[in-house]
Amino acid sequence: MRLLYKLAILHVLSLLHSSGAVILSGRDLPHVATTNYDFVIVGGGTAGNVVANRLTENPNFNVLVLEAGPGQVRFVEISRSDIYYQYSSDAGVLALQVPFLCTTTTPQTLWDWNYTTVAQSGLNGASVGYPRGHVLGGTSSVNCLVYTRGSKADFDRYANFTGDEGWSWDNMLPYFKKSEKFTPPSDRHNTTGQYDPSVHGFDGLNSVSLPGAPTAIDDRFEAAIDQLGGEFTRNLDTNSGSPLGFGWSQAVVDGPSASRSSSSTGYLAREFLLRPNLHVLVNAQVSRVISEGTQDRVPEFKTVEFRLNGGDTLFTASASKELILSAGATNTPQVLMNSGIGSPSHLSEHGIQSIVDLPDVGENLFDHPIITLSWRVDANTTYDDYKRDSALQDEALQTWKDTRQGVYANGISQHIGFFRVPDNSSIFGNATNPASGPGSPHFEIFVSNFLLGATPPEGNYLSISTILLTPGDNARGSVKLNSSDPFAVPLIDAGLLADNSTDVALMREAVKSVLRLASAPAWEDYIIEAADSTQPGLNATDAELDAFIRTNTRSAYHVVGTSRITRKGAEGGVVDPDFKLKKAAGLRIVDASVLPATTDDEFFRCLSPADLINYAKTQRVAYAAVSSYVQRAFAVSRLLSRFFTPIEIGNFRYWQSYTGMFISGSTALQFFDRSFYPDSDLDLYVEHRYRVPIVAWLLSIGYAFVPRKGFEDQTVQEALAHQIPCEHGEKGVFFESKSEGYFGRGVANVYNFHKYNPDRKIQLITSHHAPLEIILNFHSTCVMNIITHDKAYSLYPRGTFEERRSLIYSTEGSRQENARKKYAERGWTMMKQLSSEELNDPSSAFARGGRHVGDSSCWTIAIPPLLGLDLPHSFIESNSWDLQYNNEREPVMNFSIVVTHKLRHSYLVAGRALQAYLWPLLSDNESPQK
Repeated sequence: MRLLYKLAILHVLSLLHSSGAVILSGRDLPHVATTNYDFVIVGGGTAGNVVANRLTENPNFNVLVLEAGPGQVRFVEISRSDIYYQYSSDAGVLALQVPFLCTTTTPQTLWDWNYTTVAQSGLNGASVGYPRGHVLGGTSSVNCLVYTRGSKADFDRYANFTGDEGWSWDNMLPYFKKSEKFTPPSDRHNTTGQYDPSVHGFDGLNSVSLPGAPTAIDDRFEAAIDQLGGEFTRNLDTNSGSPLGFGWSQAVVDGPSASRSSSSTGYLAREFLLRPNLHVLVNAQVSRVISEGTQDRVPEFKTVEFRLNGGDTLFTASASKELILSAGATNTPQVLMNSGIGSPSHLSEHGIQSIVDLPDVGENLFDHPIITLSWRVDANTTYDDYKRDSALQDEALQTWKDTRQGVYANGISQHIGFFRVPDNSSIFGNATNPASGPGSPHFEIFVSNFLLGATPPEGNYLSISTILLTPGDNARGSVKLNSSDPFAVPLIDAGLLADNSTDVALMREAVKSVLRLASAPAWEDYIIEAADSTQPGLNATDAELDAFIRTNTRSAYHVVGTSRITRKGAEGGVVDPDFKLKKAAGLRIVDASVLPATTDDEFFRCLSPADLINYAKTQRVAYAAVSSYVQRAFAVSRLLSRFFTPIEIGNFRYWQSYTGMFISGSTALQFFDRSFYPDSDLDLYVEHRYRVPIVAWLLSIGYAFVPRKGFEDQTVQEALAHQIPCEHGEKGVFFESKSEGYFGRGVANVYNFHKYNPDRKIQLITSHHAPLEIILNFHSTCVMNIITHDKAYSLYPRGTFEERRSLIYSTEGSRQENARKKYAERGWTMMKQLSSEELNDPSSAFARGGRHVGDSSCWTIAIPPLLGLDLPHSFIESNSWDLQYNNEREPVMNFSIVVTHKLRHSYLVAGRALQAYLWPLLSDNESPQK
């Protein structure tokens, strides 16, 4: 069944990268209410109809499809049993059938939801139309028909992101082929060399074909790419998984009939709708799904609420097995939120009770920006007259009806290509390369034999459009509720050109590529001038290009991500890889909203430290990508920027190098966990003897000293003169210490500093000797992470970040207990002891034995030096310890402290053999330092 859902997603994917129906009438509502449905599908669109078709192959499954939009008009009543049904023929809805009329299906039509986005900051504040299919077949019935699959690496990244190999290209290709029926074009021209039959299917329900009529620009275009060469290579089939280069455009068109192939014409064809176990109710808009109980201690959803024909009466339908939500990337999150599934804070704004806490619902919206450049041409063979001359339109339509050939057999483009920006582009100097791999494109180009847009009253035109396929990490929008009315239009933020580090820069390169294509000699006697006087030319400056891009970019309507898949057990996301809603039962989501808008960074954020390392070892490209990601994701300067200015960060790192001070506690944990705790302090650790210059520096940059509890009247001078008593067990130059500090052993004092507007806190903890002693005697292993001036170390990364477990060190006191409780609330399992089995397992994340900072069990990240700041390497890796367990299987950290005037800093040393080796080197019969 899981593959069934993936087949539905495949149909969505082919249209992103790019009907007949039996309908129950309103009088049949009593029948709907009394029928025992196994599955109820919300949305008879691109994916929902595929699911309905495949489920009802099993005659034991009763399935109801609820579609908010209309059928496709002109009904002929037929009888089945004692109920009358209406068979909806595509005849009479020419805009939904004729390929050339695809640009007339939206906006502001009966078949469009007619949405508009909120103001787009990346488009100079413009709000743009946002077409979505409001008809049986969904957006597959109203889009511009282009059929593309994406690259092999796109799907392999899906597999890595979800942890489900079923998403890989090799596993998905058989289902692309299973769903597809590749048909000869309507003019039956020789297609040899225009596509690769080996990557296509010929027996599916989703018809695909090549252009059905030649255009006058075909030869010019071919000549242009031959003349230019270089970036403009040829590709036999851009749907082979290797899309780079130009090829013939493929469209979801049934070639012999020259008609649109949608999910309704294919998967709800008349033969399928006559199945007695399939019912389809159109004009049925769902408001919410309803939980009436629990299963396995989570809410169970088995009932949907809907209205008919926009009326005020609400009806319900229930499923004994599952509800399947296939309402699309804009409406699915709206239904979820209306049902109490989403961010509790957002739901509370509209008076909706939270039932399932899933903050990612409606978030992570990802879309492709598109921009079109057009030129007036010296020819009368373009298609522009067919857009404005009613006599020509009638003639072309009659030709289409009589022969299924001619201009109306074509869609918007004959040629399509995919291209990438060079990997060494300066764009990627400070930003991740968002492409999924070296064979994956950054942008798409397609060519149209007419002005793509509003047709002027006269003139002939050539249009070349480009779509940015790889917006950056910050180019994410959202779908949010607009009111408590479940049928109100949602607030849609498309996030177009929202990532300032990559989006405009990549679109600029795409526009330059288009301009180069239009500059080929093949167009010299054809192109007269730009159709728009503001359109830049080949010699335009970057600033001129950027201004044009911001003003003229719109959406390509390829919306995904608002109910995205994440790995099973992952904290974020909305559904698991099997499409089941997280933290709930009885509800799956099968539509484009589940597709994760993944870039390398998003994928890497889902990987544990060990997974990152293992992935980096798979190939050279992966190693480079992980290395680049680590430098961005684990950026100490970004962490410190909450507390210091850029100049102060340089000074801070100098003090770290000079004194051996390091960052630890929750600050270092956030660094490694790639998370953010808004209420956390900056926790600094240093030997007590270096306290004075560090305190003086903090005061000099505006931090105020705040006496700690119990010492409220203490001045900073008095605090500097005070230290917590320390007892020593002397062993020559080796100490064992015990202090009375509330942090445990080794603390000399604690100094708190505060700066306002914004609110920032720094806590400086000083140690009698080696500050690492405090960390190893801290409350639990999850906070045993340190950041020096040149490296960051996690001492127990596997337990902390992969297994989310933390071993409690046996210190007492309310502070330690409160700290452990805080980290338990943040998701760590706090363990007082190991099991007997794990105690004897040498592969355990908490295996007993000797360790040192930076060993193979640590996760070590190099911190790039600041420009102009040449500092020596840290000495921290010279510290060692030995983890053992007592009779109760509780952890015990064993080490001695080395203190001698021969060394600038104190160290932790574990093992008698090492101590014996060091003794003659360090001892001169002096008295140990106190």
